[in-house]
Amino acid sequence: MKAEPAIHLPPCWYHSLPAIAARWRCHPDDLYYWFDSGLLTPAVLIPKYLLAAEAQRGVSPSVCVVLDDHYRNLTWQHADGDAVAYIEGDFASFYTDGEGFRIIPVEIKTPLPIARSQLVLTEEQREAMEDRCAAPVAHRPNRAKEAATALVIRALATKAYPEDLGHHYRMAAKVCTAIELDGEKLSRETVAQKLKAALVSGTAQNKC
Repeated sequence: MKAEPAIHLPPCWYHSLPAIAARWRCHPDDLYYWFDSGLLTPAVLIPKYLLAAEAQRGVSPSVCVVLDDHYRNLTWQHADGDAVAYIEGDFASFYTDGEGFRIIPVEIKTPLPIARSQLVLTEEQREAMEDRCAAPVAHRPNRAKEAATALVIRALATKAYPEDLGHHYRMAAKVCTAIELDGEKLSRETVAQKLKAALVSGTAQNKC
């Protein structure tokens, strides 16, 4: 049976909080916490009919207004599992039409009520949060590569410095001299530790 082709859609400019909570495997209330603490800045969907005529174009019924620093200055009134605050002033916003996205400035001259349930997260904020919180991938040493490197170091050291095999720093000083003659630089401590590890590895293998 032929597998269904994967569809790679372009990113949305904003995401609902349930969608982000599902993506990040967290509870939607966590997003409100990150908004309130300043880790994320939300936007809000406002019906176009509540705004000036220049914001009412396009097929989308709502305008996405970016709250920026306004959010943390809002006073919320909590009731019935939601909360309401009033916004006014100048905001950046965008809406969708048949040709893509339109970015427009919006001036709200009289206080306009918004609900916390209307909040959304912009794509820019999503990317910034994921970059900030991405867990570093743990480095797993390549055992085969390390063993091969130790084998080469041990063979070269045994051939070049047979009288100094028990004196790692003496060998390291000679190696560093040769390296510096080629215009490079490496600390004697680093070279000594690599020589010691390679020779100890060989001793352990010979006893097995």
